Amino acid sequence: MRPLVATWCFASLLMSLAATTGCNTPVYIGERRALATQPPDPTMPMQMGLQPDKDLFVLPVRKPRGDEGKAVSAEQMRLGLMMPVPWAALRDFDIEIEWSIKNLETTPVKAFLTVNGGSEFGDYIPELYIDPTANVGDQTIPPSLLGGSPIDLAAGETRTGIFREDEVAEAARDLEAIIRYPDLTDVIAAPFKVITRRSTASTVGYENVPPNDVIPAMVRFAFTLTCDGHVAADYSVRVRDHNAKLPSPALANPMTGYINLADSLPPPVMPGPAAP
Repeated sequence: MRPLVATWCFASLLMSLAATTGCNTPVYIGERRALATQPPDPTMPMQMGLQPDKDLFVLPVRKPRGDEGKAVSAEQMRLGLMMPVPWAALRDFDIEIEWSIKNLETTPVKAFLTVNGGSEFGDYIPELYIDPTANVGDQTIPPSLLGGSPIDLAAGETRTGIFREDEVAEAARDLEAIIRYPDLTDVIAAPFKVITRRSTASTVGYENVPPNDVIPAMVRFAFTLTCDGHVAADYSVRVRDHNAKLPSPALANPMTGYINLADSLPPPVMPGPAAP
């Protein structure tokens, strides 16, 4: 497994090579920072136990050049799509995430690493999909796009894993069905329908996605690390850039990129209670 502490400069050099050759040479982009569960904030008396840690990784997609933006708009017109065609599309990238979690305790712990986030158009925010009209005991937070399974760690143990290319691609398809093309009579139910099924095996929840849709890539990755003990996590993002949409070193600063860096982006179709 490649080290999870790749520097941005090294990643930028690889991105330049990938862009100039136009091949599928993987690019490894290091994390923004390591994650670690934190002790309670002494200024917050209601906090108890170790607190989750969260961070957002945004893929540094470059801005369209010249007529590239016009070509995207023209494709939407040609395909007759209601929603815009993405600049950062699923067809442009294959993305894989390598992760590592270390137990810093002298006793066993149970950790959870989840990834949500979104496309260039908005985020999937699970808390928005809790039905406010349901009884409190029935108000369930829907699943995360990636992760969520318990990770049992022995004292001092380090565990590694991968969110594979096909899993990240499936998350992108789920995003499209949840945030841009849900059933408008019951938007809240969208994540429960699609995340629990494979799009290759079931069309439930995907009925409103046009057959000729250009699916946006998942380019915003909201990591959450939780645990009943003190743990730390690292990750790196492996990308195959099929259409040279990652930046050259001169544009490697994500602040100059195309994707919004806000902590969260509202979904294009906001959830609400089911229609009567």
